[in-house]
Amino acid sequence: MSKCNGRRGFTLIELVVVIGIIALLVALLLPAVNHARKQARQVQCAANLRQLALAFNLYGQTNGRSFIYNGTGTPATSGLWTYVLRPCGLSDQILFCPEAIQRGPTPWGNANSAWGPGMGPVYAFMGTASGSYGMNGFLNIPTASPPPGTTTAQFYQFPMSGDASKIPVFGDATWFTGYPSSTDLPPTDSTLGLLPAGPISYMCYFATNRHPNKTVNMAFVDGHVDNLPLSDLWGLNWSVGYVAPKPLATVTN
Repeated sequence: MSKCNGRRGFTLIELVVVIGIIALLVALLLPAVNHARKQARQVQCAANLRQLALAFNLYGQTNGRSFIYNGTGTPATSGLWTYVLRPCGLSDQILFCPEAIQRGPTPWGNANSAWGPGMGPVYAFMGTASGSYGMNGFLNIPTASPPPGTTTAQFYQFPMSGDASKIPVFGDATWFTGYPSSTDLPPTDSTLGLLPAGPISYMCYFATNRHPNKTVNMAFVDGHVDNLPLSDLWGLNWSVGYVAPKPLATVTN
């Protein structure tokens, strides 16, 4: 009498159970993998901002001053930092946060897209400039007519007065520069970059929901980078004589 030595295969029920276990493991691991990827992009973003802060300081040490941004003329004459700091080590790669590399449908960026060349002749000075970081405008040399809502006395000068570790120079942003005030209102949507009604709120340019737990990366004049909750932006020393509001603004959206 012959015997069959073949091995028994999976039954349908066993196969379904195995597939279910695999699906469960994937569901459990996927959030952790996505979080790890976001953390890695945040670290790369911080490295970019350190390079930008280094370039700014190198320019200041070489020239003994900052530079004038006037927002007119050509890219070479406007004082736009993406052009001025090129000789100090800027490259296209470090102008973009890994969370916001591609441009959106408008010149303005948001949490997940970069800002880019504006539309119309008024933005001709930008040339092809694009990025997802913004500079603290109070670190430029003021023009004879400073931006609305600011005074020349608010602008920092070299050598820098105050604690350099508390003066922001570059950060995640939806536009290339801004002049934050302690009275600025929070954005109505920090992901889409929607501004509140009323006077322009420059703080909203930096209060963008770009990194985990609604945070942004900010580089400071001394070269270090912090990952900050959006509300903490109102507590930084943006300008000479800046007084933080009490309590700090709350960003809910």
